[in-house]
Amino acid sequence: MSQSETVPTGLIERASARISSRRNAVLVSFISMLLYMGSDFFSKTYLSHIPISYISLFRFACGLPLLVFCRRAAFVNQKVILFAGANILNSVCGVFAIISDSLSGFALAGQLRPVFIILFCAVVYHYRYALSSWFYCIGIMAISFFIFTVTDGLGEQANLIYIFSVALQAFVFAGVGRNTGESLVSFLAVYNLFGFALMLAYVIACSLPIPDLSSILVLVSNGGLAILGSILTIVSLATDYKLEVSSVNYTRLPLTMVFSYLFLGERLSFLVWVGIITVLILVLLLSRNAEK
Repeated sequence: MSQSETVPTGLIERASARISSRRNAVLVSFISMLLYMGSDFFSKTYLSHIPISYISLFRFACGLPLLVFCRRAAFVNQKVILFAGANILNSVCGVFAIISDSLSGFALAGQLRPVFIILFCAVVYHYRYALSSWFYCIGIMAISFFIFTVTDGLGEQANLIYIFSVALQAFVFAGVGRNTGESLVSFLAVYNLFGFALMLAYVIACSLPIPDLSSILVLVSNGGLAILGSILTIVSLATDYKLEVSSVNYTRLPLTMVFSYLFLGERLSFLVWVGIITVLILVLLLSRNAEK
């Protein structure tokens, strides 16, 4: 193995080694989540007039420097390619949902991922789960269906398409696990390279006009927030506090709802708030139950 192929693991290990406490690991994870959220709100507020393909193109482009640290074998690894394909579709559909519909609906749809993973693991791959996990799944799906049905702006086409992409991503995640020794940097680098190539081909094929300089600067800033969030996520997941780090993501839904209300004027009824918080609690219980 060449020296360049050993760098990624070393970089992640050195960065995560500096995180010596549970509190610091959770803090890094929380910062990464805020960066992701910042990119979402940035896109919604300042990039609604920009074609979705350009938003995605610049998000992928900001991740291309990671190719310097990517293992060459990743480009022919079927597992990495499957991960990249599922994540590219999920990312583009996510941008579509952010720009077109409610951010609260987008965040709620993202929280359904653990449910789909468990369903696919049980039905397709014959995993066994406790009866309580199935009760949690049924409760989450029933309440989510109710919320998307009765609330204007949450059940629009873009969010439904995003839910489909979440389900497909969960199917891939359930069937193709990542071994401990495999580099997350390589997964992220290949994902960004393939996503960039696909978006660039689409932009050229459709002869989309090039954005002006000010829009390009905003696109680069938005992409920078997203890739920095991804890098910090990798660093936090490389620590010994994976459970605590993963749990931080459950605060994303209520925070998105609050910030959407304060800054975007997205108003939800009290009943919907109760339903969403109930879904959040059930998803947390489901994830904890599945890890036992």
